[in-house]
Amino acid sequence: MKGIIKNYLELRKGGISYYDLSFVLIELSMLLESGLTLIRAIEVASSQSTNSRIKEALIEVKTAIEAGETLHRAFSKAGVFPEFFLEMLKVAERGENLEKILRIAGEYLQKIEENKMKVLTSLAYPSFVIVASLLALFVAVKFVVPKIANVLQGLGKDLPLITKALLFFSHLLSYLIYFLPAFAMLYLFRHKLISKERWDKYFLMLPIFGKVSFYYNLSRLAGTLLMALSSGIPLTKAISLSLGSLNNAYLRSVLS
Repeated sequence: MKGIIKNYLELRKGGISYYDLSFVLIELSMLLESGLTLIRAIEVASSQSTNSRIKEALIEVKTAIEAGETLHRAFSKAGVFPEFFLEMLKVAERGENLEKILRIAGEYLQKIEENKMKVLTSLAYPSFVIVASLLALFVAVKFVVPKIANVLQGLGKDLPLITKALLFFSHLLSYLIYFLPAFAMLYLFRHKLISKERWDKYFLMLPIFGKVSFYYNLSRLAGTLLMALSSGIPLTKAISLSLGSLNNAYLRSVLS
């Protein structure tokens, strides 16, 4: 299950996951600690990476540094590194330990991905139960109840009220199926019909899923803030980065 979820996350990010980035940053930190120059460390990390996009990004970073760009600008041009890491590089440019900053950022990215995996795997079982229950309900209402009703009517007996209600629901389902494509289109274009902030607010009201999302976002906020402050990023910028790390637009708006 974890392998499937990890592959799905990588596909969504175009082949780069936080695991990939964390491995590269920690590797760069270790190479610098071993005495290699930054340029040489980037060359080694690039040659050892199995991800083509990360290879291209590291080559672009190396080229930019050799052209005289600052660390912040060089890594920004690659377009794959998160904003908080780019801000940490500004601190490194002021004389802070680059190896330490690379390691902190790498370990933090690793922790984010691990927490995300835990959340997704914890939601996998209740999601399966809900889908299976709905499917069982659909089969019962659509196929089983009508047959039982026909048998009772054939015996000349009045149908119980609950059976009549289920039959009505069965007929209703027959019509609702024709609206499924419309419901799918509404979901796909939901942000054009309703703001993401309001959608995320409603999502937090969902049982189980809303609570998990709420605590996941708060843990990510606290983790990003701690990491940013420990790296020497100013408080106001650290708070801004922490709020930017939230996936839920409603929480981001409220906490801002």
